[in-house]
Amino acid sequence: MKAKFGVGLASVAAVALLATACGTEEVVDVVEPAAPAVTAEPAAPAETTPAETTPAEATGQCEGLSGTINFRWWGSDDRAALQNEAIAAFQELNPDVVFNVMPVAFSGYLDQLAVEGAANNLPDVFTSNVEWISGMANAGLLMDLTNSPYIDLAPIADSLSEVTVNGQVYAVPTGLNAPSILVNLDMLAEAGVDVPDDSTWSWDDFAAIAQAVSDAGLTNDAGESVWGVAHLGGQQVARVWANQTDGGLYNAAGNAVNWSEASMIDYLDYIQSLVDSGAAPPAAIQSEFGTLSPDQSLMGVNRAAFQPQWSNQLNAVASASGANIGLLRFPGDSTSAHVGTWLRPSMTFAIAENAQSPVAAQCFVDFMVNSPAAADIMGIDRGIPMNPAIFDQIVPGLTGPNAQQAAYVEKIAADPGTTTPMPELGDDLNNVLLMSTDAALFGQMTSSQAATSLRDALQGALTN
Repeated sequence: MKAKFGVGLASVAAVALLATACGTEEVVDVVEPAAPAVTAEPAAPAETTPAETTPAEATGQCEGLSGTINFRWWGSDDRAALQNEAIAAFQELNPDVVFNVMPVAFSGYLDQLAVEGAANNLPDVFTSNVEWISGMANAGLLMDLTNSPYIDLAPIADSLSEVTVNGQVYAVPTGLNAPSILVNLDMLAEAGVDVPDDSTWSWDDFAAIAQAVSDAGLTNDAGESVWGVAHLGGQQVARVWANQTDGGLYNAAGNAVNWSEASMIDYLDYIQSLVDSGAAPPAAIQSEFGTLSPDQSLMGVNRAAFQPQWSNQLNAVASASGANIGLLRFPGDSTSAHVGTWLRPSMTFAIAENAQSPVAAQCFVDFMVNSPAAADIMGIDRGIPMNPAIFDQIVPGLTGPNAQQAAYVEKIAADPGTTTPMPELGDDLNNVLLMSTDAALFGQMTSSQAATSLRDALQGALTN
C-alpha cells in the first residue's frame, strides 16, 4: 500500500527500514544524542516569543530578522555541537531569532514526523531523507521553495531532481554522496590481486576479481573465511544495474517502471552466479550480515574484499576493519548502454508549509547550505557540499577518508548516472528489492519468477 502523509500516516515509518537492509541504511552514521531536546538561546533573548519581522531592505535580505524556529535533526552529540555552533553564527546576524532545537535519534525520527504530520504540526525546519519528501509534499505539508527569494538554489540546481515533486522544489539537499563499491586494498594485496581500474571495468571483470580473492583462501584475524564480495543485493546495486541497462528504475515522469524484466533476470542470474562460484557467500550468510550496520558488515569484520555502500559510510567501515579501504565506482559504467552510478542527496532540509516564521526559516536554510561561515563549522558532516564555492572552500582541507569521499563524489559528478523520480513506496524500495533477490538466492523462485514478482511490486507502488 502506498504510504501517505496525513492519512494512515504511521505506515510511512516503514520507509525507515531502509536503515537496516544489506548495507543500504540511512546514509549518515547516527548515534543517539545524550539529550533529546535543548534550547539554543539567541545572543539577546526576548522576554516573549517575537513575531516574525521582515527587513525593509531588498528582497532576499537575511539579516535583522526576528521570529521563532523549531528545528529538528537526527544525529550524534558531535553533530549537535556543530549544529548549535552554526545556529549561533546565524544568530549573530539575526539576534532576535529564537531557536528551539530538537536533536533526536534516527530510530524514532520518522515515526515522530508521521504523528506530527497527521496533526499538521511539523517542526518549522527539519532534516529529512529524500525518500520521505514526495509523501509530505503531496499531503501539502511542505513549503514550496521553487521561487524562494531567500534561498539561492542556483548553485545547487543540478542536485534538486530528487527533492522535486510535480515540478516544484520542496526541500534543499544538505550535501551529496553516491553509491560505491568499497574495496579492501590490503586484502587485494594479500590475495595477489591487482586493484581494478574503475574507469574501464565490466561486470565480468568484477566477477573474475571477486572469484580470485575467494580462491586465495584468506581468513581474517579470527580465522574466518573471506569472500570476494559481501553481497550485491539492495537498492544501490539494483538501481545502478537498471540505470546501466534501461536508463533508470522508473521513467523520467516517475509514473511507470522502466527497468525491463529481461534485465532483472540478468541481474538475479548474475548475483546467483557469484554465490554458485564461491565469489560471494551463501544466501544464509548474506541474509545474516545484510541487516547489520556497516561496522558489523562482512567488510567491517574483514570477511569480504568488496561491498556496496553509500560513499559516506567509508569512515564507519574503515574504522571497524582497520584496513586500507578505497572507493570505486560500479562496474559496467563504461561498458553498458548508460552510466549507472548516480549522485544523491545525503539528506535534506525541509520547511513546514505552516512554519511560524517562514522568512527566518528560509534564510536559515540558505545560511546552512550556502554560507561560508556555516560551511567552516559543519564541514562535510551532512555530505559533500553541492555549492561549488563551498566545495572549493572545504575540500582542500580534508584528509583521510573525508578527502577520499570528496574526491569520489567529484569523480562521479563529472560523469553521473541518471536520477529518476521515485514513487511513494508503501514498503520501502530496498525491502521490495531484497524480497525478490532473497527469493531467488534461497531457491524459492526461479530468476524469471522473481523478476516478474519484482516488476509487479515496483509497478504496484505506482498504483496502490
